[in-house]
Amino acid sequence: VKSWWKPVNNHKMAAKLGRIWVDGVNSDGCGRRDGWTTLFKFFAWNVTGYDRVFVVDMDVTFLGNPEQQLQDLARNPVGLHVEHQQGKREYVGISVHAMLLRPSQKVFAELVQKAVAGDYVPYTNGEQDVLEWYFRN
Repeated sequence: VKSWWKPVNNHKMAAKLGRIWVDGVNSDGCGRRDGWTTLFKFFAWNVTGYDRVFVVDMDVTFLGNPEQQLQDLARNPVGLHVEHQQGKREYVGISVHAMLLRPSQKVFAELVQKAVAGDYVPYTNGEQDVLEWYFRN
């Protein structure tokens, strides 16, 4: 998994590597050294024995039972449900602290390919960047 991670910390580095960079898009995550660990979330797409998989970060606190909301979201054919956010970006991105997804080995392979190719705008230098560029349409 660590070999999939292609962090970019600044415009100069992006240009040298032939990577996408959007001026004005900076995050505290651009200097992170542990971003590769977040790519383990991609493996949730391989859990094809289930119709949906709910992935939650360890620092998420539920103030109530999410079961009914998850059931309602699961009826929708969309492949990924996440919270949209803009933050410091010049575009609307996503937050993947909690996500409900439809497993697919094809999607898993495409996410890994996108990560390895560095085909995304670095914002957090983690899985969130890859996911928001994969699911941006």
